[in-house]
Amino acid sequence: MFRTQALASLKGIFPPIHQPLPLTPRDSQRLLDALTTSFRKQLDKEYGFAPDATADGGSQSHHRPPTDRHLRAILNNPLFSHSHIPDKAAALPQVDTGRDPKLVFRQAVAKGLMTKPRALGFLLTVMEQVRHSAAPSLRAGLKNSGAGLLVVQWLRASGQERELSFFESGHFIWVLLQFMVAEDLEPLVWTWLERLAKGDMPAESKKQAALNAETMLRRLVSVKCLYCELEDAIATILRGEALLKASNVPVFALYLNWRNLAWQATAVSWKYPPPAAKSFDSLVDMQERVATSRRRAHASTELLSQKAHLELHHPDSPDPTRAVEVLTSEKTWLFDVPSAASRNYHINLLQSMGLDAVRHLTKAGETKVAQDILERIYTHLVPNFSDRIMPAR
Repeated sequence: MFRTQALASLKGIFPPIHQPLPLTPRDSQRLLDALTTSFRKQLDKEYGFAPDATADGGSQSHHRPPTDRHLRAILNNPLFSHSHIPDKAAALPQVDTGRDPKLVFRQAVAKGLMTKPRALGFLLTVMEQVRHSAAPSLRAGLKNSGAGLLVVQWLRASGQERELSFFESGHFIWVLLQFMVAEDLEPLVWTWLERLAKGDMPAESKKQAALNAETMLRRLVSVKCLYCELEDAIATILRGEALLKASNVPVFALYLNWRNLAWQATAVSWKYPPPAAKSFDSLVDMQERVATSRRRAHASTELLSQKAHLELHHPDSPDPTRAVEVLTSEKTWLFDVPSAASRNYHINLLQSMGLDAVRHLTKAGETKVAQDILERIYTHLVPNFSDRIMPAR
């Protein structure tokens, strides 16, 4: 019995780990921990589930509002002006407590001075105050703020809700939806979604209608994930699928939405309470309906890997069988993916599924299979992406 070249090279990379074949449970766990720590850090960095959102504190200036009480001066202050978003690394701004943001908002609306950038600045100001408050959670704090309702009332009074023109501002919608879900205004969101799916906008094509509805639904699902409600997020995407189908919008427009949610249910499932098995099964079954246009060879491999990863994370009966088949197949590691973005996703999917499979198999005592998969991960992924898992020297 002898060590493979891949295993021998691990000795100089990770903390002292002896790698006789087969691996002992203790040795496998130590090696897994070393790989997982850096993998997860990179995956979270690339796949944080908050589309169209920027740093929460990156929308306000470091300067306090001027002492001049004139309303226009207040509105021109960075606190209510969101035309520029500073670098994410900037320090969090100080929260202004000198004036009630809702009072300023109402006065601005009354004088006809409110705009979408200022409304966004208002929402972010309230959100920042909630983060600095004693609220038990972000959702609970936003629920009690009433800020979302104020903005919705302004959109309605100004005619923007009738035309649905505001949805094109991605960051504005992302922040507003967080308030609306927290304030139990979600039924109105579904009304907007139905109108978007039906193309209830001036000079709008059916293709654009599908894009608009899918984008809005993706943001709504993202909010549910932000609030750690995976089961509710699954119910939301299933309801959205039914809505699009009823409006004769092709459901394959939901594929990327589904893919993002499947990632949440597997690679970062530790963030959420386990969903009910029935809901999880519905998410798995949805893949076949939304991925009908992905028939190329590399896409088929991607779909198979996704399904295998989901089966590995089933809340009641996790099954590693398909994951082992995928991870031990030579075709899996060819990386025959045309675009850089798709290739990056495919590699991250294999990384996450591979580590999860090794952990599951090690706990089940199948150390030989776990060892084989671990070697493949090291052989095929480390040489090309060593900066992702190599410790700093």
